Amino acid sequence: LASYDPVALDRACADKVNAQRGNPDSQLREDALAPGKDKLKGVHSEIPWEIQVEHGEKLGLGSKKYELLEV
Repeated sequence: LASYDPVALDRACADKVNAQRGNPDSQLREDALAPGKDKLKGVHSEIPWEIQVEHGEKLGLGSKKYELLEV
């Protein structure tokens, strides 16, 4: 993925990861393996990864909203 908007890029990357089926041979918890489950929390449940996206948006670095365009 690529973008001039770092906040949208972070959000889109996280969404793409979460849309995939998790690897059962990884450190990912079993309840986070299904597509659509939060893989980042499935490995590090104590770390609220969304906070960086929200804070970046509050600072005016970009927007959480994005549109994927295939090239």
